[in-house]
Amino acid sequence: MTAYVDAQPARKRLALIILVGPILVAEIAFAWNPDPVGQTLAMFSVVSALAHARLAYGWKSALAFFAISFGVSLTIENLGVTTGFPFGRYHFTVAEGLPHVGEIPLVVGILWFSMGYLAWQIASILLDDADLSIDSTVNLFALPVVAAFVMAQWDITMDRGGSTLGGAWVWRDGGGDFGVPLTNYFGWFLTSWLYFQVFAFYLSRQDAATRAPAASPTLRLVAVLFYLCAGLTHLVPWMMGASGEVADAGGRLWRVADARETTVAVMAATMLFSSVLAGAKLLQKRFKSRESLRGKRRANSNAFRDRRSPPAPAGRERRHKSRTRSSLRLSASAARRTPGSRRRRRRRRPAWSAFPRSHNGGRSGSIGVAFGSPTWTASLRLAIFAASRRLAVHQTSIIAGCSTKRLNSASNAAPTAPSTAR
Repeated sequence: MTAYVDAQPARKRLALIILVGPILVAEIAFAWNPDPVGQTLAMFSVVSALAHARLAYGWKSALAFFAISFGVSLTIENLGVTTGFPFGRYHFTVAEGLPHVGEIPLVVGILWFSMGYLAWQIASILLDDADLSIDSTVNLFALPVVAAFVMAQWDITMDRGGSTLGGAWVWRDGGGDFGVPLTNYFGWFLTSWLYFQVFAFYLSRQDAATRAPAASPTLRLVAVLFYLCAGLTHLVPWMMGASGEVADAGGRLWRVADARETTVAVMAATMLFSSVLAGAKLLQKRFKSRESLRGKRRANSNAFRDRRSPPAPAGRERRHKSRTRSSLRLSASAARRTPGSRRRRRRRRPAWSAFPRSHNGGRSGSIGVAFGSPTWTASLRLAIFAASRRLAVHQTSIIAGCSTKRLNSASNAAPTAPSTAR
């Protein structure tokens, strides 16, 4: 039975690796290019994120996160395309034949959900499972902010490759980051923070029994791996060594190799760092849980051993307590004594010190006058002298008694003289 129970987590992890592993490898290899293959992999990532949210929060909260992220992101994207706030002036050129919501392709809102959910999971790990205690005021506001930064890291990594190099969307006025304006990153942070905060408020109002997520380290690790692979996919075009130049909408020329190299450097400092830090937090939590489990097992074994061992006898326990008290008393008296102190310990008065004192300081009587001093040595001498006198008197009385008994027995045993008269 124990072997079967221990084998269940290993089988589940193996099945999860077989299911998720090929998707992660394909995402690293092809997701960097916004072609139909990359869009298909993006849809696989969305389905995986939705399944992960179902396992972590349940269908109700998972669909709530999808609805909030989808609605808020498409609303602000349409606002940005129309007015230029908060991202800047841009328009999409990809997925023209796909369904649109206003001016924005439907796939854009779905990607906001998938990558936003992964960012939410990584922020929860970095804040020590903050989604488990979202009722806390600090977690209620700190978790959306950290998740928004993690989400913006993905945009900082992929935007120059998707716009200036890939042509999926066009910045009309260009920008200093290889054709990408700085306002774009501010818009990503603002949009992400807005729907993260709305979801945090929603999650905090749910019943604790229904909204408690399954904080499994393996489940958290899957989210970290999906987020990491979304950044590692930019290694492929950099390793391919593309050359040449490309012009943005503002007319500025940029070297393709420089843009790819900058993308990899930014990815290593942002997405890779956050993923490694989240993985280290999961590993640390796993080791702590193992140590606590070992401590509980050790405590249980010690308690079982104590129950089986016989209790100590009462007399032995009393003797141990008396020894402990005496040792504590001696240590306390030694601590009170200092090298220059003239204080003397109060000695117990012996039994013979109860004799009344005479006017000259000694004990009453001739013996007290003879020995005089009431010190411990004089008292001992007095006791020895008194005991010897008592012993002498007792021996004298015994000898006198024995002599009297012999005289009486001799007088009783004397025969009477016979009569000779006839």
